[in-house]
Amino acid sequence: MNRVILVLAVLAVCLPAGGCSDDDPVSPSPGPDLEVTWPEARSLWSRSAAPHHGLDPEYVAATGDARQFAPAARVETRWFLPHDPVYRRYLEPHAEGDVRAQIEPTLELYLRAEDGVWEACSWGGITRGLGVKGISLDPWVHLEVWVNDFTVDPQMRRGRLHFDFGFLDEDFAWPQDGTGEMITGTYQDEDADGDGVFTYLEDLGLDGIPSSSDLYGVEYGSGADPFPYINGTEHNQIHDHEDLDGDGAFETFEACFTLAVDLSDTPAFVDVLADYPTSETGELADLGQTWRGFRLPLASARVVSSPPEMRAPDPDHVTHLRIWYEDQSAGGGAARRLQLARMAFTAEEP
Repeated sequence: MNRVILVLAVLAVCLPAGGCSDDDPVSPSPGPDLEVTWPEARSLWSRSAAPHHGLDPEYVAATGDARQFAPAARVETRWFLPHDPVYRRYLEPHAEGDVRAQIEPTLELYLRAEDGVWEACSWGGITRGLGVKGISLDPWVHLEVWVNDFTVDPQMRRGRLHFDFGFLDEDFAWPQDGTGEMITGTYQDEDADGDGVFTYLEDLGLDGIPSSSDLYGVEYGSGADPFPYINGTEHNQIHDHEDLDGDGAFETFEACFTLAVDLSDTPAFVDVLADYPTSETGELADLGQTWRGFRLPLASARVVSSPPEMRAPDPDHVTHLRIWYEDQSAGGGAARRLQLARMAFTAEEP
């Protein structure tokens, strides 16, 4: 199958808006006709602006889902390389020899409702820009992704994982006013004086305030509170700002394509625990490694446009990508963990 890893490393280009760091290697791509190494590229992602799905009347009419995902409903969202390596044998129990011990590049999402209650409109996600020119969806046919939701019992699986690609809202950083109220719709940039030169003295995080609340750090913490500072923007040696696609504009509209994996019932083309004999998967169940592979047809993607009159998504000009999670059933645990691997747009066999 022809494939190119686009979602987590679009042609493996390190863009200035996201920045690269030593713990997030990005290797050059040999081209769109070959399978390319998938770098985890944590530092290329940012927190997500609120999805506009519930603001598009046509999307609401087509899906029957009128929920609106407000900025205030965004849960604590972290993304990082897993503390414990994910080995290739977790996804391919039949792998042999040294291949079994190869580390599978993986991105982990940790989502936690800080009030301890996950509501139907709670959400959390990450976004990245792809540059001014963006990418074209031609000739890709599917979005493929492998997901570990750490849930051994299929009856306990819950929530939906969304994948949006197109033009996306860039308003993801929300400062507070003097009364502690959230301010949305304002552009945030660490280059406070706007001179185009980013210095260490300006590396104060997107809130512009020297504090410990958004300080960058790589300490693990604990399984119940993993990497609490890993996505901090203060002193992370990256020029953080909200112009994710680097076009010199601050977009607050959306015109995108969207696909989703319902973790409880979307069919998987591979379900490791179900498809392989228990003699080969007993270790995986004990470790909570419950990998499934999904292949989503791009032709089934829905459209989200908000405001509807603004513009339509352009399959030849995809400038942003977003991954986000919500759980309409509400309730359940306050924290959710997901691991993602082998994410790619893929083409049919020639």
